[in-house]
Amino acid sequence: MLKIEKLGRRFGQDMVVNAACVDIPDGQMLGVIGPSGAGKSTLLRMICRLVDPTEGRILRADVDIAQLTGRDLREWRSDCAMMAAQFNLVGQVSAMTNVLSGLLVGMPHWRTKARIFTPRERAQAMQALARVGMAHAAQQRVEVLSQSGQKRVAIARALAQQPKFLLADDPVAQLEPQQAADVMAVLRAINRQDGVSVICALGDPQIAMTSCDRIIGIRAGRIVFDGAPDALGRAQLHDIYGVAGDAFMDAPLAMDMVRAA
Repeated sequence: MLKIEKLGRRFGQDMVVNAACVDIPDGQMLGVIGPSGAGKSTLLRMICRLVDPTEGRILRADVDIAQLTGRDLREWRSDCAMMAAQFNLVGQVSAMTNVLSGLLVGMPHWRTKARIFTPRERAQAMQALARVGMAHAAQQRVEVLSQSGQKRVAIARALAQQPKFLLADDPVAQLEPQQAADVMAVLRAINRQDGVSVICALGDPQIAMTSCDRIIGIRAGRIVFDGAPDALGRAQLHDIYGVAGDAFMDAPLAMDMVRAA
């Protein structure tokens, strides 16, 4: 169980995340939705400690993740893999090299600097690529892959860490509906088969409704909805998105194939 208690982050005068409270059971697939600038990405980045909270606690087995430093913090980041919206892949090198870079977070400093990988670690990286359907592209430069292929490599890099938590920041942005469905199906398979807790910040609530066990909605840094996908109706979307929420209810649902995956 990951317990988030009154978590907040201030940038200057702006409270980007404000007194967030949520319990996340192990093995859950959680969707975080809300308008642009609501604080979704900041919440994920605080959980994996890429951004330090201004206030509040992140508890894992009674340990406050928000207070970790040094080796303890490195170990947490190894357990909590982050898939950034911009991928943070190196386009000029191969998919395999990018996936191997995901293993650096848990390595001693001398190995990180030398980038020395064992045969077992290389096999681990190849297995991760195979899990996301990209083994055939292991030696291809990432820059020649499609957007969907690059997202899969980013998932494989996170998966290679063998994390307990996988945080995905807008993993289907700029993808066509079928590509988005395929990427969400990969994340869902990792969640179901490996028991990894997956937390996705998503721009489209319909995608969250068809792929996640639970949804939290954020507006202006505050959690205004926390419940099952089928509890997310017009009134709740209005609370999260304002009048723009009506458009999501009126739009055709294009992601039904995800839940069946």
